[in-house]
Amino acid sequence: MDPKDYRVDAAIETVRQIYRCWQCRELILSDYVVVDKRSFHVQCFKCKMCSASLISGYFPLYPDVLCQECYSKFSKSDCRSCKKPLTDENDHVVTAENARWHAACFVCQECKKPLSKDGLYYSMDSSHYCLAHYCAKKYAAAGKKWPPVTATESAEKSSSSSSSSAGSPPKTKS
Repeated sequence: MDPKDYRVDAAIETVRQIYRCWQCRELILSDYVVVDKRSFHVQCFKCKMCSASLISGYFPLYPDVLCQECYSKFSKSDCRSCKKPLTDENDHVVTAENARWHAACFVCQECKKPLSKDGLYYSMDSSHYCLAHYCAKKYAAAGKKWPPVTATESAEKSSSSSSSSAGSPPKTKS
């Protein structure tokens, strides 16, 4: 990415309405910067990682904004799963919990279902899970079985097994 694509010089505006700064939460009563519908005091518009001013340019890494140097360091990181380099130009990259993965590597620990498609994942013991396997793990940790058997299901099972002998149809009277 080229930093000039994200120049904020043109985004500095004079206040027409009262806004609160996204960073410090104080009212904005002077010039401000707008990024992704979030307003910042000019002096509060800083890199999330190193606190350098971002007035000359920034790189979005939602929900944060980074300076060019920090973005370069972060974007040249390796996939946490396969340890191969990540390149934003060629790879769909998932960012979660201050780490990055290839989308194909960000999968449920149990079933290997990609977690990046719907964006929902659950963490436990430094691993990521889909909802079903997360619930199974939580229940297993509590000494319970997943999915839980409801009272209705339990009653239906016991009545169906007592009404007929195993493997044969129920007897009818003529």
